[in-house]
Amino acid sequence: MIRKVMMKVLIKIMRKKGYSSYFAPKIIKETINDFKNTKNVNFRRKIWAYKKGFFSSNIVKYGLNDENYRDYMPDFDYYKLHPINGQFGKWIDDKMTLKYILREFNEYLPEYYFYLQKGKITKLIDCPEEYGNEVSSILNLLENKRNLAVKLIAGSLGEGFYKLSYKNKEYMINNEVVSLEYVVTFLSDLNNYTITEYLFSHKDIREIFPETANNLRVMLVNDETQKNPKITGSFIKFGTKKSGMIEHVWAGGIFCKVDLNTGNFSSARTMEDGEFVEVLKHPDTNTFLYGTIPYWSMIEEILLEISNYIPQVRYMGFDIIITDDSFKIIEINSHQGINLMQAFYPLMKCDYNTKFFKRLRNEKSEVIK
Repeated sequence: MIRKVMMKVLIKIMRKKGYSSYFAPKIIKETINDFKNTKNVNFRRKIWAYKKGFFSSNIVKYGLNDENYRDYMPDFDYYKLHPINGQFGKWIDDKMTLKYILREFNEYLPEYYFYLQKGKITKLIDCPEEYGNEVSSILNLLENKRNLAVKLIAGSLGEGFYKLSYKNKEYMINNEVVSLEYVVTFLSDLNNYTITEYLFSHKDIREIFPETANNLRVMLVNDETQKNPKITGSFIKFGTKKSGMIEHVWAGGIFCKVDLNTGNFSSARTMEDGEFVEVLKHPDTNTFLYGTIPYWSMIEEILLEISNYIPQVRYMGFDIIITDDSFKIIEINSHQGINLMQAFYPLMKCDYNTKFFKRLRNEKSEVIK
């Protein structure tokens, strides 16, 4: 009871300081967790980090010190800026809304087949006419397509993602064989999920690791005071056997810096004991972790076109799967995580970013007053 009362009081204080209802409790919990569980930073350095606006775990990740900390976006400041896109964030936060908002760019989005809500199945825009609104229709489509993606509408960080497969007359969920009865129950119980096209990455990307889609993240900022939108950072993630179906770096995945001028990727890192550690080869395939992002110039061009098409959405983190013949945008994040991005692209070291985020801070300060 005392903890609940204290949490309510703290949330109220954080709300008065300008944090949104979403991030007020989040920053309290994450700060407590950071203080308790960051073992490789002493008490004095933790206090230093908090005063500068960072979680102490980022001292080691970024190599923070008195000389360079201003190059990085502080965690507390970044949380306070939420929601950066205001009411227009709804256009991209919901995957199904995104599909219709970007109808003009449908060739760069996965095909959407069904929407599942508490046992009710609704056909979506790309579902062939011959299929109905029953679980049997999903199974028939699966037998035809062999692989389908099952996604939570508003999920992030891989939350609520499943790979549904049919091979050799067997059904699989996340590559594990299950019975037909299990699949039927699984699909019937899903709420607020979509059934979409399952994407396989480009052959050059698959050579590094073929078991995951290996997601490309691109940060794009559209500051109306600086004339044109700009891509200000990018990295690509690779899964491992340890990380499972999703390329979570915190669970053993790998991420590489993408050069914005050339599309070359290199400088691979993974997470070990709370630190970013450099790796040269993939641990499972023994393949060198460098190369070039296929279709990089086209990706840049289309993302900038999208930004100009919806300029109201001024800050976006695109999640992209590069396929053999093109690329598909699987998600756009309205308030993307910045830990991995800042490992390669410190946000406040970029003039375009600095002007944008400083203006946002001023806007937020005026609202609080």
